[in-house]
Amino acid sequence: MLKKLKILFRITLFSILVYSCSSSDNKLEVDETMGETVEMDTALSQDLIQSVIKAIPSPIEMASSIKKTGAEFTENILNNTDNIAN
Repeated sequence: MLKKLKILFRITLFSILVYSCSSSDNKLEVDETMGETVEMDTALSQDLIQSVIKAIPSPIEMASSIKKTGAEFTENILNNTDNIAN
């Protein structure tokens, strides 16, 4: 009896995982207030992309942050200038 319950539990868990992991590019959603069907795109919105881009620090901010850490410059860890053709 216990063995059958374990098997049933595993099958149920597997089914839930498979169902929850399946996705589609576009989904239809019903707007309850307007009674209209609205297509919701699951792709990244332009607003989200812009907010991520704005969060990237400028080169001046990066240089200032590195300078504040007090890290020493080590020339021998730089890439060799002979590799410029690569």
